[in-house]
Amino acid sequence: SGSPSPFRSSPTLSCRGSPARARSQLSPSGARLQSAGGDSMKSMSCTAFGVYEPLQQRNWPSLSKFEQHYHVPDDLRPPPRPKKPPRAYAPLPAARETIRSLDEARNYGPELEFRESAPASPSSASRISRAGASERRRHAVSDFAGMDPVSLYVQACLELGIDAADPPPQLAEDKVVINVPVDGTKHCYAIADALRKCAPESLESEDANLTDMGFTKILEVALVAGKLRRLSMTGSCLNFRTMLKLEEGLRVRLGQSLVELRLARCGIGADLDEDPGLVPSGAIEVYHRAAASLRNAIVAAEDEDAADAPKGLPLSLPLLARVGHALCPLRRLDLSRTALSLATLQYLALALMASPLEALTLNECSLAGPELLVLARGLRRNRNLLDVSLRANCFKDVPDAVGEVLDAATGHSRLAHLDLADNELPEECIETLVSML
Repeated sequence: SGSPSPFRSSPTLSCRGSPARARSQLSPSGARLQSAGGDSMKSMSCTAFGVYEPLQQRNWPSLSKFEQHYHVPDDLRPPPRPKKPPRAYAPLPAARETIRSLDEARNYGPELEFRESAPASPSSASRISRAGASERRRHAVSDFAGMDPVSLYVQACLELGIDAADPPPQLAEDKVVINVPVDGTKHCYAIADALRKCAPESLESEDANLTDMGFTKILEVALVAGKLRRLSMTGSCLNFRTMLKLEEGLRVRLGQSLVELRLARCGIGADLDEDPGLVPSGAIEVYHRAAASLRNAIVAAEDEDAADAPKGLPLSLPLLARVGHALCPLRRLDLSRTALSLATLQYLALALMASPLEALTLNECSLAGPELLVLARGLRRNRNLLDVSLRANCFKDVPDAVGEVLDAATGHSRLAHLDLADNELPEECIETLVSML
């Protein structure tokens, strides 16, 4: 009943001879072939697709032989890809000039388009010029790679033809103290060469009588490592070069670690002498831009004192302009023992509007009536100061000005410490002091 199953029964074919002959007699529907050869009977099952034999018994060609003799027919090959013309690229721009050291850089930005030359070397043939010695040291770093800073200082003094100080300055890796008298600018350049082996976090100079150009070079090298946090200078005659270098250093990335600056008895409280024979024209332009930036702060704030614009260019104007910037890294500023002019106090008061300073020290600065009134105006505008020190100033005969300072300190939102020691306070200010308590 039903269709017959092909696997139920199959006819049997008998053949004699080789297995090849038996394979030739395969039926398309599947049959059981028997080859008789004596008493042994071999059988194999087959279907319409071929003979099922163990795979390991087949004579397969090797892969290398297959790759060697097999070729894809032409009608099965893909059509060849069209060749595209090579793409034309615009020529690369010319390589920009590089510098090997900070000495070869013109400046950190477009503001300073001038650079002072190094001091002239002695004309004696027995002395090596500073420029030639510095160039050799730049190209032969391995000659002093293992030397300590003091040895470098002594070697630089010999090359510059000057006598090294005995004892030498304290040139540690993280702290530099210049507490020996410095004889001229060349001596400062020798100290700067030794600082190339240091990465100071603190730079101090006390009564070393550093020159303006020499300290500019020392400051330039000290800022290279990017670790300088404290700078203290006392008893040296500084000028516009140092102020420009400080403004430049606080503006770039290398000076963002400087948080404390002390310039005491450095003569930076006077006004700038705009004599073209003494000050380069590029420096005067920087001073005028700094003054314009601080004056614009009054107009932007719509202050009622905008008409009282400062007159003159203080020597410290570039530094004050940078201190008044909201991104300035400085947090402590000390200008003690410096006779500050009225224009300097006016620009300082403008800088306090947006300055991030937290401590301001103006001890022994000869602050009298007009200066105190200007300072009080700056304290009213400020929002960040925590500590103000006004020790040993001229408070005796100016009760109104002192009262303005006290009122400004009373209304300050963050001020926590006001130091008025060593001042003869007028009796009229007692009630204000009591109210502050």
